Amino acid sequence: MRRNITCVVVGALFAFLSSCGPEKPEGFDSFVPHVDVIVASTERGGGELIAWFDFAARVELPCQNLEGLVFCSSSAPGFAGLESDSNGLFPLLPGVLVALEIVDPGPGIRIAAGGVSASQPGERVLLGKSPELHAHVEWQFVGGQMPPEVVGEFRLSDASAQPRYQPSPTFRILFRLSRSTR
Repeated sequence: MRRNITCVVVGALFAFLSSCGPEKPEGFDSFVPHVDVIVASTERGGGELIAWFDFAARVELPCQNLEGLVFCSSSAPGFAGLESDSNGLFPLLPGVLVALEIVDPGPGIRIAAGGVSASQPGERVLLGKSPELHAHVEWQFVGGQMPPEVVGEFRLSDASAQPRYQPSPTFRILFRLSRSTR
C-alpha cells in the first residue's frame, strides 16, 4: 500500500514539474507537427498572448568545439502568427509587434535576432509584426563544457507603442545539445 501511494505521489510530482507552458488546445494532436511556435491570443482583439508548441519536445542544438569553447546553434523552432481562429485561440490584430523575452535563460543560453543578442532575464528580441509574423531567432549555447541538456524559460510580449495584449505565460524550452556531424 505504501509503495502504491509513493508511486502516485512521485508520478504526480513528475507530471507537475514537467509541465512546460500552456496546455495544448483541444485537437492539437490531430495537427501535423510544426517546427514553429505559433503565436496567438486567448481572446479576439486582446487578451493574453499564447505560445502554442509541443513544449515536451527537445530542441536540438548541434554543437562544435572551437578552441576549447563549445558553441551550439539552431534557428528552429521559429515563430509564426496564427492565421485563423483555431481551438479557442485567435490571430493577433494587424500591426502588433511581438517580442521574445528571456525569463531565465538557463546556463549558457542566448538568443539573437535582427542584430540583437539577449542572454539575461528581462532582455528581449523583436520577432516582427502581425499578420506577417514569421521569424527564426538564433538559439545559441556558449560554454566551456557541453551539458547534455539545458532548459530556458521565455515569454512573448506585445512590444507595440500601445500594447493590446498581456504577456504570455512563461514557457520552457528544453535544449538537447549534441555534437555536430557537419
